[in-house]
Amino acid sequence: LKWGSVRTYVTAITDLWNTQKARNMNSNPSPRAASVKQLVKSLQRRDTAIAKENYADKGRETYLDGYSLKQFKELCMAIWKASSSDATGSSRGSATDSVSVSCYLRTLVDQLLGHFLLARGADRRVAEISDLHTFEFPDEGPTPCFPLIMTMRGSKTNQNGRLETMGAFRNKDPFICPLGAVGYYLLYRWDLTGEAFPDFTERSRWYNIRLLLSNSARTRGTAASTEPLAYNTQRDWITKVFAMIGLNSTKKTHLFRAIGAKLAELLGVSEEQISRAGRWTMEAIDRKSVV
Repeated sequence: LKWGSVRTYVTAITDLWNTQKARNMNSNPSPRAASVKQLVKSLQRRDTAIAKENYADKGRETYLDGYSLKQFKELCMAIWKASSSDATGSSRGSATDSVSVSCYLRTLVDQLLGHFLLARGADRRVAEISDLHTFEFPDEGPTPCFPLIMTMRGSKTNQNGRLETMGAFRNKDPFICPLGAVGYYLLYRWDLTGEAFPDFTERSRWYNIRLLLSNSARTRGTAASTEPLAYNTQRDWITKVFAMIGLNSTKKTHLFRAIGAKLAELLGVSEEQISRAGRWTMEAIDRKSVV
């Protein structure tokens, strides 16, 4: 493992220890002992030396290893055009067209949730439609204001069911609007494909339906709509859409969360707001050099 992965595991274990300590459930000393810190530092020195020996790209892990706001819009526009082309092709109505269009729209929603909600790739893969809700923000302008809110009770750094929330407002540019993309994606799934509209009469009938539909659900019907999207599928489609505009990055599924935070900082968003939106501790903010 690289030093960053080891550090992530140490942080997760330490967070769990902090929670148990606060509840008087753990009397052991902190797992982030001096020996553990030295281990992480030694791994960091090792990885730095290896990178130098291999002439690794010095633009990695910097703002250059990502996209600009202009490139982000170009990426979204490319996906919209690709999905429209497949939907209106010569073989319109075929199973291949349906799968392709749905995958493009799914990838669009995936990247918008990562960029604007600062959601991790794993969180987006397991998200369910029951995790989404909205409510009206009064007196927020001349038109009604309904944000997209996503809740989460389990993630890489949240193993105890703690409620976490993410949110985004409607974007003035419809091509990069997360609310519009989610709406179009669900409309396509439930109105233009064979997937049945959810039965909202009982929670057990719709609570487990995934927001990002897995490939197995397309081949096996709605019975598999509760299966999470596979990491390889998520990564492969992100790589595919990156190639549309010639975007190169060492990161794929995590890129949107990272660049979304960095662009927010460049636009003047405070460190505290970025930390709250991304559910980072201040220590993590400093460590990741988001600001």
